[in-house]
Order: sequence, then structure tokens, then C-alpha cells
Amino acid sequence: MLIYHNRYDTSGDWHDMSNNQPLTFGNISIAMNGVLSMKPKNEYEKEFNVNCITENDTEVFVRKMLNNEDILDFLKNTEECTFASVILKNNKVYALRNNKRPLHWFKYNGAVYVVSTADIVKRVLKGADIYDIPKFEWFDLHEKLQN
Repeated sequence: MLIYHNRYDTSGDWHDMSNNQPLTFGNISIAMNGVLSMKPKNEYEKEFNVNCITENDTEVFVRKMLNNEDILDFLKNTEECTFASVILKNNKVYALRNNKRPLHWFKYNGAVYVVSTADIVKRVLKGADIYDIPKFEWFDLHEKLQN
């Protein structure tokens, strides 16, 4: 299992590889399309009551999960957040999004892919069946690979 992100980061210096996605801490890796905060690290750490190693605001989500906080409640109650992600947790791969970012999945050559922009896949893989990932729901991608 692996997760991949096609761009470096949305915050922090991309020359510092620790700021680039996917981010990994403990048993969680995450690749996110979105923004939690445009504030400097010291301000978003204080706002969200976390201590981050990187300068990438995506780490806030990992810290919340590692603290066993309900990430779905966090996403629902953080209105300014835009969030679409793939998360590797405890050797299972999930997709998760809020109501402000699209997220889609499809199978191709025995693998499951997750994309934010379905029209690109439709142009490249003509006839591919692409499905929406529901908002505010842990979407088990391993299960889709088995079916």
C-alpha cells in the first residue's frame, strides 16, 4: 500500500522535505488537497491546540488523529477548512473529505486511485468508471480494491 501526492506543499518551505506530502507521523500518513490555515505555524498550533514538527498545516490533522480526537467532528466544525485526503492508518487506506473539496475514486490495472479532478481521468482513461467519495465519511479504499 502506498499513498502519493502530486504537488509538494501548501505551507512551509518546500525545500525542507519534512514539509512535503505525504506527511507521516506514528502509524498515520496523509496526502491532502486543501487548506486548514494560512496563518503561520505558531498561530495555527495555538488555534488548534497542537504541537507540529513541520510547517505544513496538514500535520494538524495527523496530530488530532494521534490524540484520538474525532476528526469528522473537527472537519465539520472547522468551517474555513477545505479538505480532501488519502490517509494510510494502521495499514489500511482511507479517503476522507469535507463538503468543500471534491474527491473521486476509480480502479485501473488492479489498483484504486483517488483524484480531486475527475474530468482529467475521464479524458485520459476514456470510459473509466469514476465514483464520488461521500463527504464526512471514512471511505475504505482497501475494501474497494477487494471488490
